[in-house]
Amino acid sequence: MASIGDVLSVAAALVSAVGGFFSARAAAQSAHSARETQQAAADAERRSMLRLVALTAAETIVEAGAIEARGNDLKKAYRALYTHAGQYGSASHKAHEGVVDSQMKTSVDKSDHAALFTGAITKLASAPPEEIDRVQLSLSSALTELRAIRLDLERKNAIIQDDIAPYRNRAILGK
Repeated sequence: MASIGDVLSVAAALVSAVGGFFSARAAAQSAHSARETQQAAADAERRSMLRLVALTAAETIVEAGAIEARGNDLKKAYRALYTHAGQYGSASHKAHEGVVDSQMKTSVDKSDHAALFTGAITKLASAPPEEIDRVQLSLSSALTELRAIRLDLERKNAIIQDDIAPYRNRAILGK
């Protein structure tokens, strides 16, 4: 016959086993929840990266449009300056417009590339994070370069407008 001590030991072992089972079950549920939370965070980060790619692509396209407008303004200013100076069509005139044309071509190329990623969420949906980072870096670099081009065109246009001012004033005064 079993003593009370043996019965208590068996009962304690059973309670301990049941407690261990429930602890293991809770740990498994906790691990499952942690995996789900980790996956949700990774999905949110991925969506954020894709939105940033699409936004940067759109900004690049807008900047390219501004460059086209500023470039055309500068080319008109060069034409006016060289016309007033009697050098329209000269080598210097053609060289200045050639630089503007080259900058405008660069902006078109970068805009065309950016247009590929305006729908980044669908186009890069299955891409690995490294590829999304590479595209984002490429677009950010293009955007920075285009901003520098636009500022250069605006600066040159302001200088040329100042150079044209005396010719305009003489034309207005009839001299």
